[in-house]
Amino acid sequence: MRHLFCTLLLFVLGFQVANAQLSGGINVGPAIPIGKYSDLAGTGFNFTVESRYAILENLNVGLNIGYVRNGYAKDLRSNLETVNNIELSTARFSVVPVTVVGEYIFGDEELRPFAGLELGAFFVSNKIAVGQAEQSESSTVLGVGLTGGVLYEIADELDVMAALKFSPTTGAIDVGTEKWSVTHLSINFGVRYRLDF
Repeated sequence: MRHLFCTLLLFVLGFQVANAQLSGGINVGPAIPIGKYSDLAGTGFNFTVESRYAILENLNVGLNIGYVRNGYAKDLRSNLETVNNIELSTARFSVVPVTVVGEYIFGDEELRPFAGLELGAFFVSNKIAVGQAEQSESSTVLGVGLTGGVLYEIADELDVMAALKFSPTTGAIDVGTEKWSVTHLSINFGVRYRLDF
């Protein structure tokens, strides 16, 4: 009886693995600072590498690793120069988010809307040079990502993707005595390749 149970268990596990679906992809697009962060940073770009594992037919879990880079806001330089008579020579802001993802895909047609939630660590760094003085700092903060978009199947195992992502974090950048959170609205375009085995 024990042998029969083990055989049945191996069969079920083997069937699950044989029907598992892995996918991976990349996406890129503009990263727009939101809220108070837009006083510091201008529109930049974002790049994300993603992996997904289908735990149910329409439910994926996975991992995202990204990179977001922004320069300074146009008004930041003019305010420093006109109000304080200080020259801003450099301002760079970057974020490397590493997040776990849950994603639900609606339907099974060629065009499939999806919604997702991410949670993880955001590695934030900034460099600001004012006149001859330069300040660099980095921190690790908690952040989330709320995503909505569509997948469109262009081949048996290949999708193109368009998505909108809102990514707020906890306080990450020190400006004077104040901590500013890094918050982006990202518009992403990319591809996702599905591997069935």
